[in-house]
Amino acid sequence: ANKEQINKEQEDFEAQLQKLYKEQEQIKKKEEEERKKKEEEERKRREEEERRQQQQQQNNNGNSSPSNANGNTSNSGQSSTNNGDYNYTDKSQFTWPVPGYYHISYGVGWRWGAYHKGIDIWSPGIRGAKICAAAEGTVILVSNTCTHDYGKNGSCGCGGGYGNYCIIDHGNGYWTLYGHSQYMSVTQGQHVNKGDVLGIVGSTGYSTGDHLHFEVRLNGVAQNPSNYV
Repeated sequence: ANKEQINKEQEDFEAQLQKLYKEQEQIKKKEEEERKKKEEEERKRREEEERRQQQQQQNNNGNSSPSNANGNTSNSGQSSTNNGDYNYTDKSQFTWPVPGYYHISYGVGWRWGAYHKGIDIWSPGIRGAKICAAAEGTVILVSNTCTHDYGKNGSCGCGGGYGNYCIIDHGNGYWTLYGHSQYMSVTQGQHVNKGDVLGIVGSTGYSTGDHLHFEVRLNGVAQNPSNYV
């Protein structure tokens, strides 16, 4: 019966995340449209300003010596290139989320009749260790309602089984999720930098002992975090 409950919790949680992903995509789409609109307005303003300056220059040249109207232009408008022009991606985008504790007690795959979408990070003495942001981003979801901070064989139902958790949007479709914390110290909408403390390791939600459940998602789909950290 508890297994059915756990599967239902995970299905509900996954549905909520997919809904959140679609909402975030709509927000980003609107922001991108607004950005492009402002860029277009700025482009038109610059063009108008350039036309006005050219007209002014022509008027001035008409009242001066022909030698001044030589048509020479400056090359100061030339642009340079950088790595971003070649779609280069720094492979060190993500960093390890629990510095000093590097043992993975369980990875991605099927477990107890359900698919485990992340890695469980555990080492002796990990309880209370700092959970750090794997990369710069914005906190888009935080849950701090679970009080069942101890090892258990079944789910207490909190946070869809993740207990106290937070999710960070890193842009370019990447999210990271940090679960089973004693508490999360960040708030929704907060901007964080790589390595910033998000909370501390605990055993809330469906957790048999103190550890961090860590996920990486790309466009809403869970990836294997071992390929990123």
